Amino acid sequence: MGDHIPTPARKEVISMAGTGRKPRPRARAFVNTMELEIMMKRLGMSSDDMADRIEKSRVSFNFKRKGAVAFTIEEVIALSNAMSLTLDQVNLIFFDGNLRGGKQGGENLRGGNRAAAAAVPV
Repeated sequence: MGDHIPTPARKEVISMAGTGRKPRPRARAFVNTMELEIMMKRLGMSSDDMADRIEKSRVSFNFKRKGAVAFTIEEVIALSNAMSLTLDQVNLIFFDGNLRGGKQGGENLRGGNRAAAAAVPV
């Protein structure tokens, strides 16, 4: 009964024992993984292709794709341009539908940071 192998979360609690600090759950970045993967498949793009677009390793891209690490706005713009996403699609995939302001119809982010900055929630 005393030979219990601690889980990663349990190890964190054990390592913090006696410090007076409570463990905080890690915040996850929002990425609609399913929609991103569907779009990648439609376009025939692999994780390697996407990683090349944001100048990261495939492993780093996959951490971002799974929401463990947030995409930067520059990476969102690069990926949306590579996939020719509309603002509605960018909103759905990267911002959980929470973008505000600006016309969203069929526009894409080819306008650069100015278009994205106007649509990023504050």
